[in-house]
Formats: sequence, structure tokens, C-alpha cells
Amino acid sequence: MWGPRNPEMAPGRCPVRMTSKLRKDGLRQLRSASKGKIAGTFDAIRIENIRPSDYDEMLSLWERAGLPFKPTGRDSRKDMLRQMRLPTALYLKATDYRTAEKNRGASGEKKMVAKGRGVMVAVVLGTQDGRKGWVNRLAVLPGYRKKGLGKRLVRELERRFAKMGLGIFTCQIEDWNTVSLKVFKRLGYQLHKDISYLTKRRVKGI
Repeated sequence: MWGPRNPEMAPGRCPVRMTSKLRKDGLRQLRSASKGKIAGTFDAIRIENIRPSDYDEMLSLWERAGLPFKPTGRDSRKDMLRQMRLPTALYLKATDYRTAEKNRGASGEKKMVAKGRGVMVAVVLGTQDGRKGWVNRLAVLPGYRKKGLGKRLVRELERRFAKMGLGIFTCQIEDWNTVSLKVFKRLGYQLHKDISYLTKRRVKGI
């Protein structure tokens, strides 16, 4: 998750786990929020799937956003491309199409049409294990923060999780990252201080 890294953070410190249960009334809100700008008509900033060709730009975004990553471990090009091929991966990006023009469609209505490739300004990596949907690696460029982009990405991810039949969404936030903690609390995620996070790694630095 985005936020300046605390240089005094002790190695191996466990992140905080947060979860959000999707209720029936919340599902209607997610469906409503997913319309228009998020999943519908053209917007200057569009939510799209991350492609293998986005790898270098994604790492650059993480670096500019102050999000630590492991370029020789699970964030390496080889491993990220492997992850993207998995059916459990829902990797999303927000792309800013800075130049757009109004064109008239065949029926005469005005439509916004993107020109150029656009610039990646935010990302989130979603995964699911059949029981829960996991929100990972949310990052927004500094110049695009406090504009609702992080919320849009998370809500779209939640919508896709819900479509798969998942009812619990969760994320892990290291305790130094107070910015992300506040963001997810505002999005309805509940902090669980009674849960311990343990890992076992085949090799160091993965």
C-alpha cells in the first residue's frame, strides 16, 4: 500500500490484517459505484486490466509512490508475468488519457475517444483463494492522491470479487503505513488486532 516507508521499521515486523464483509445491501452500492466512470463510458481516467507490457511502468509507479518492492523476488519481471497468467489474479490500473476529443458516433451522440497510450497513475493487485478476495499493492502517484482514485480501484476490485461469489475482502498493511490504514478504514475495512501474520519462505528475498 502507498505511503512513505519508515526507515526505522524492524525487519520481519508483521503487517496488520484487515477484512471487510460484503453484505447484501453493500452489494447494491458496489454495483452502483461500478457504473459510469469505473466500468462504463469513457472518463479521462479509466480503470483497466494490467498487461504484461505494463511491467516497467508499474515498477516505476511503485517507486515514485514510495511503495517498497522486490525486483529480484516476487516482483521480478519473470514472477510478475507468471502471476498475471493465473486465473486468481485481478491486476488493475488507472490510466490517465491526457488527450481526448469529442467525436460523434454513428447515431450522432457525442463520445469521448482516447488518443494516445495514456499514463498509468495508480495500481492495485487483487488475488483470490476461493474464500476471500485479497487487496494488494495499492499505489497512487503523489500528484493524483486525494482524488478518489484509490477508492475507485478498490471498489472495482470488490465488484469483481463479488461477481465471483466472494463475500470477504481483506488486505494486509504494515504498521508503519498509517496512510493506507486510514484509507482502508474509510472504505469500511475493519482492523483485527487479534490476528497474527506468519510466513514461511523457500528462499530469502522472495
